[in-house]
Amino acid sequence: MAIIEFPGKAVALEMHNTVRPAALTRVPELSYRSEHNADSEGAEHRIIEGDNLPVMAALAAMAAEPPLRFDRVYLDPPYNSGNSVRGSWVYDDTWKGPGRISRTRPLASACDEHDQPQSRQDRWLFQLTPRLVLARELLLDTGIIFVSIAERELEYLALLMSEIFGPENRVAIMSIRSLHTVRNSSKDFSRNTEHVICYAKNLSLLVHSEDRSTYLRVPSEKLHNYPYDDQDGKGPYRLDQLYARNHAKPYIYRFSDGREWQAPEGSFPRYSQHELQRLEEAGELTWSRGEARVKRYLQRVADGEPPSTFPAQHLSGYSKDGTAELRALFDGQRVFSQPKPLALMRYLLQIGRPCDNSNQNQTILDCYGGSGTTIEAVMALNAEDSGTRRCTLIQTGADDGGGDSGEVSGDGAATLNICRDITRERVMRAAQKHSYASGFSYYTT
Repeated sequence: MAIIEFPGKAVALEMHNTVRPAALTRVPELSYRSEHNADSEGAEHRIIEGDNLPVMAALAAMAAEPPLRFDRVYLDPPYNSGNSVRGSWVYDDTWKGPGRISRTRPLASACDEHDQPQSRQDRWLFQLTPRLVLARELLLDTGIIFVSIAERELEYLALLMSEIFGPENRVAIMSIRSLHTVRNSSKDFSRNTEHVICYAKNLSLLVHSEDRSTYLRVPSEKLHNYPYDDQDGKGPYRLDQLYARNHAKPYIYRFSDGREWQAPEGSFPRYSQHELQRLEEAGELTWSRGEARVKRYLQRVADGEPPSTFPAQHLSGYSKDGTAELRALFDGQRVFSQPKPLALMRYLLQIGRPCDNSNQNQTILDCYGGSGTTIEAVMALNAEDSGTRRCTLIQTGADDGGGDSGEVSGDGAATLNICRDITRERVMRAAQKHSYASGFSYYTT
């Protein structure tokens, strides 16, 4: 397996063992309880203001039985575009002595002098590595991690994640068209896509080839594809062919009424003779337009359809959609650049196994919370299907360049506390606007 090397890598891979966990303090006056759910204490979700590295360490170290672990982890780190990592990293990764983090010495001083991260890319990889290691620790054994990234760092991030999660646990790399226009100023290609890298903590525990109820699916509206219903309790069905190109042994099947069927030339039987006999006795074989067909029932089909590595645009949205959604909550003001569209987060959160009840009870961790798109998407999904999904979101007060990919913009941006003035405010306004019966607890470090 190809691996990626960068100065300080050995230190970065072990940093999760030495970071001092943050002390989380709940702030009642910044927490929110929905007036639309009088029975709720408003603590379905958590917003944590602070550097995500010590906060993730705190979550991993929480005394709980079973330990606090998440079904889904999402990271939208700075894209290392030259604007996000301005020669440093806003997150307070600093080092004290031989084994603990403090606020007094640069973290890179933990490395040997010749092993210091030098380039912007080195620093980017150095800072992201311990967060990915902790993200893996915080996943359930059947959990999935999604990481948004631009083309610039795609190959490096994929190699790093394969080293941390194992190449056998890579699920997919999704391509998302983020721009609806062509960049005519581009010197070569108009780069109008972003990517989402998806890994499982343990793919062999997540998906079982012999059990279709563990296959990864997203919801789809299939009813219109099943136009028939005999009103016999079996529900809607469609008519499928009895043959395929699977190179099964040919045969001639004789129906109880004397008619015969065999696969057309160049095709082969899809079912065994024994299975055709069972289907006929169950009334699930029929003739249509002179051809034998099998009734395929909707209720027997695994829920949903396989997620796509290139989702349809209405399922993933454009960057401009995320901007419009956020502006609508802030009276038309542009308070955050390039927030993720709700459609994309909804799509990612709905990827799951039919056996998990449509992910209605999943727990989600967003490590770079940005403008709060993830929590709003969770609240919307809960309102639609009466789910009990719970989201924990981490965001610094300063502009870190990550989380929804963006930076703070607009008047007074330099004095804003991103987590309080944008993330928290967005989630609260969305809950009030759409009458979501959800609340959140707000924590500081």
